[in-house]
Amino acid sequence: VYVNVSMVISICTTGVEGNLSQIEYLVYPLCFTANCGLLVFGALDSEAAGRRAIKLLRGWLITLIIIIPPLYWTSGMHEDAVLLVFYMVINAIFYPWLLDSMRELLRTRYKGSLTTQAHFYTNRALKLGAFQIVLLVSAVAQGIDGADTFLRVYA
Repeated sequence: VYVNVSMVISICTTGVEGNLSQIEYLVYPLCFTANCGLLVFGALDSEAAGRRAIKLLRGWLITLIIIIPPLYWTSGMHEDAVLLVFYMVINAIFYPWLLDSMRELLRTRYKGSLTTQAHFYTNRALKLGAFQIVLLVSAVAQGIDGADTFLRVYA
């Protein structure tokens, strides 16, 4: 929710290069890891929870199709905005399909030990999230100052 709300506020205020948008770029990977690693693969032992996690991911990616291109358009990055429409549509179709296929493959392969595998993937996602938090803190510690730090944060 924070990622979407901060992008909508950035559309109306400072655009892509603003401080709020840069903080959003630092938080976005955590949201993606939480959605994919914790929700999708953490729910291997529950068919219904896995389907809900895929629907949640699909819904989030569809909202990004609506929000991200206008964010770039209002910031004067018109070519990027047009390309991002196609990129986000492909993401909204491909990632839910890929993650659902992977989840079904893992459910079939580890039929007897789904809870163990769910704990394993959840543990891995938490480790990845911890590393992303370290990167986020180090980026914030270097400072966020509008257009001067945009390229560093975006990288």
